[in-house]
Amino acid sequence: MKYRELQIQTQRDFPNNARTPGFGWLVRAGYVTRENGILPLGEQALRRLQDLSKNPNFISLLDLSIISNEIETYFPISTGPFEIIHCKSCKYTERIELAKFKKSPPVQEGQLPIERAATPDCSTIESLANFLNLPKEKTAKALMYTRTSDHQFVFVVIRGDMNLSEAKLKNVIGEFRLATPEEIINAGATPGYASPLVERSVD
Repeated sequence: MKYRELQIQTQRDFPNNARTPGFGWLVRAGYVTRENGILPLGEQALRRLQDLSKNPNFISLLDLSIISNEIETYFPISTGPFEIIHCKSCKYTERIELAKFKKSPPVQEGQLPIERAATPDCSTIESLANFLNLPKEKTAKALMYTRTSDHQFVFVVIRGDMNLSEAKLKNVIGEFRLATPEEIINAGATPGYASPLVERSVD
């Protein structure tokens, strides 16, 4: 088949139904249609891959750097849409938003008695840590969400110097959104001043 007979029709825009970046690239390059139908150029590419696959080491012929884990395979490129963490020693590989890591433990100190402290105008971890003259790792950050499937209120507490991985939270609870001020108040918390500890008066 001659090149002009492939009827290549590339697309400038990324398809709005692209399930993955790879599918979007195949559509734009003229290998498949938006409905996942194989185009002549795609048929040529499949035949070529089938021929190469007869050699079990054909991937090495592509001269591409490959890193992978049990679920995904990555081809490191400078313009890729994902950031990947990869350890050359233990081969641990994961997307940065899903990667596991070891927290540095704070310096151990003797416990002090619990006391109530007013924290006016301290609605952020930075302002709270500065006001109490404490490092951020000795504070707790309260984050409030609502699960979209059943509107369940979700209260998340993490160490003050850490950032929440929304990808990890999604793996645990499913799709979610930020809780509204009304939802936070209805749950018995105060926006900007919530705490995992709830004081209850005893008659």
